[in-house]
Amino acid sequence: MHSVSWALAAAPRYFASRHKPKIPSDLSEHVCLRIVSNPPQNEWSLIDAQGNVETVHVAGNFEADDSRVLADATYAGLGIGIRPEKELAAAVEAGTLVRVLPRYRFASMEVYALMSKGTSHLARVSTFLDFFSELLKKEA
Repeated sequence: MHSVSWALAAAPRYFASRHKPKIPSDLSEHVCLRIVSNPPQNEWSLIDAQGNVETVHVAGNFEADDSRVLADATYAGLGIGIRPEKELAAAVEAGTLVRVLPRYRFASMEVYALMSKGTSHLARVSTFLDFFSELLKKEA
């Protein structure tokens, strides 16, 4: 099991003609890049440094069912998106993204690998689990 942390980000050009949100409720005035889901993703629950959860209404004209598409839209400056913490740190350092509401984050997501009983001893399964574990360490 691994845990992945997520935070809000946008390309610097997104803020060329917009103000940066100062508090979570400011997100209602922005294009928020959302995952297609049922029910629709109309709210984001953000956690502050003290562990308090604030749920805010979000909207926007861009939704996708693929996280890679949402990443591309974030980097292209189409709106405010959700990115893995490690990716965001590297992108901020490179100047391709800026943190949005840096005192807030999303709840961490636990990632598990499920497999059929008796398959964990197979070389191909072991190899995949090792690869996947290393990949998650880089992203988490």
